[in-house]
Parts: sequence; structure tokens; C-alpha cells
Amino acid sequence: MVNAVLDSMVANDPFRLPLAEVYKATENTHPAALNMMALWRTVTKASSPSLLAIDITQAQAYFSLAISEGNDTTKSMLQGRIKVVDQLITEFEFYVNRGRGDDGFALDTQNLAKNYKQWMSPPANRQKATRAQLEIIASASFNANDNTTIDIAPDCQFTEAGWIVKSAACNWMPDRPTDLNYRTPVIDETLGIVVTVGVVPGKVYPYATFSAFIPNDMKSSQETQDEWYSIQKSEGYIYLVEPTEAMGTAYNVFQYYNNQLQGEQFNVYLNGPRNGTAWA
Repeated sequence: MVNAVLDSMVANDPFRLPLAEVYKATENTHPAALNMMALWRTVTKASSPSLLAIDITQAQAYFSLAISEGNDTTKSMLQGRIKVVDQLITEFEFYVNRGRGDDGFALDTQNLAKNYKQWMSPPANRQKATRAQLEIIASASFNANDNTTIDIAPDCQFTEAGWIVKSAACNWMPDRPTDLNYRTPVIDETLGIVVTVGVVPGKVYPYATFSAFIPNDMKSSQETQDEWYSIQKSEGYIYLVEPTEAMGTAYNVFQYYNNQLQGEQFNVYLNGPRNGTAWA
């Protein structure tokens, strides 16, 4: 069903899909009919997903891949979710990161398939987690007050928007962003993959001539960057983007087996702040 969705984008024809009479659909957080979305107008190539997690219980699937929108050299990252009821698709949720500013800092579409290979090919002799164990990870992922501890594998892979973060390892941060209205659309019991979605307020800060999104709950990180910004500004450093409030829709993806966290992904799509505009 996921491949059918991708094929329909390339064909510019959403109505070839088995749609429910009434469906819900969003693209980069805003609702729209499928035939009015950019994806069904711009996608020229879409291979099979580099990451695919399927929840049989909830009849939902999460997927991620690099897509071409007329340029094979500079690709975009598509992550999405669909829900199926009685063989008809009832929900579509898509996020397209076309540049590092969409995610807040990181993006690697060229190596997406290679970087996600270990997620799709876990050891055959692994000890699988139960659904209850995976649900514990989900319930703690957007709740810093949850004292659940997670054992982390030495070779746990940490990525942000497909980019392997070599300067930071997998971690279970005590100041991780909190959203008690988070969702858990997908728990793949076969691969041990958990997908949670939350909405996280924060700020986009300058990093030299780059910029990065820091959630408000990560107060020490924001304070460090506030101090750096103040010093650089006083010394006349040029081309600094002004710290600006933003809201991030965060897809947290975890892989857990052998009683250890094996993989961790933070995939963010940025929007304006809670009041809707950075210019208010």
C-alpha cells in the first residue's frame, strides 16, 4: 500500500489509490486534498522506502525515503504515515524536508538508504521486545518526568533527518522535550521500531552562519547559545540569524531489541511559533 502511494505521486494521480469515502490528509502540517498537495505535482522519482515500520494492530505504516522533485542531484526527504481501514486508506500524514532549515540543522538524503539499512536488517537471532516493552519506550519518549531508564547498545545509531550524528551518541536525555499530547501511530513488533510524534516549541539559533533548532525544554542548551550569540554580536560577527521562536513537529523513531536501544532518530519539521508567525 505504501508503494502504491509513492507510485501515485510519480504518476500525479492520487485517485488511483483505494481511498476511503472520507479521508484525512496533511502535508507539512497543513490539511489539503491529495490532488492539491505539492507531492502529487513535484515528485518525479520515488523508490521503495528506506525505512518502513508497520503496525498490524493499529493498521498504520510509517515510512521514510529520499525523493526526486525534478533534480536527482539534490533530493528531498519524505517521511509519511498512512492508516488503512478495510483496505481503504483513511489517513495520510506527510513531511517533506527540502533543506536543512526545514529540520532545524541536519539533513542527509544522499545516504538515507545506506544509513537506514541496519534498521531494516536486524540480526535474525535477536531477542525481540514485546509490544508492552515498546509501549513503555513510547510513553516515556515525550515525557521528561517519566523515570523509565533505557539500556543503550554500544553501537546504537543516532540520526537526525537521515544524517548520522557522529558527534553525539544515542541518549535518553533527562531534559528531552515534553508533549503529553504525543501520539504513537506505529509500533512494529517485528523490527522493534517505535514511532512517536509530538509538537515541540523552541527557538532557531545562529551557529556561525548556520542555524539550529533548540527545544525550549532544553534550557541549558538554549542558555549556552544565548551567551554565544551575545558575545558574537558584541564582537561584530556578521551574518547571524536572529534567535527566533519556532514550533517543531518531531517524529521520534526508536529501535529496541536484545533489551537495548539499537537506534534513535529525531526527525523534525519546523513551522512558525504557537501564535502562528515569527513576525508578531
